Amino acid sequence: MGMLLPRIETNAARILDNTTLKRKLPLEADMTTATFDTLGYFERLRAAGVPEEQAKVQADAIREVIDNKISSLENRLVSKTDLQIAMAELKHDLLKWIVGLAFAQAALTVTLFSIG
Repeated sequence: MGMLLPRIETNAARILDNTTLKRKLPLEADMTTATFDTLGYFERLRAAGVPEEQAKVQADAIREVIDNKISSLENRLVSKTDLQIAMAELKHDLLKWIVGLAFAQAALTVTLFSIG
């Protein structure tokens, strides 16, 4: 049984990366939440002849893997507001450098003309 859980996690991760997730797993999702139908998965396993205790453990394990995958994906997402704030900060920094370099260039030009 120790070898069963890593195989489930590997298969679940492979399935989650697949674009046809809804056809492979009983998953209900919208833009903000996703839930795994453990009962539906359990019933499919039971219908396929998997013993009840093993089907229960597999359903719980795959739900945990999916929850962890979704959680890690949500942690990497940024909102439009986050991007707008970052862009404003970058524009501000860029403007500071441009203005600073313009003053430095003007000072250098004035100095070179006054020496010559």
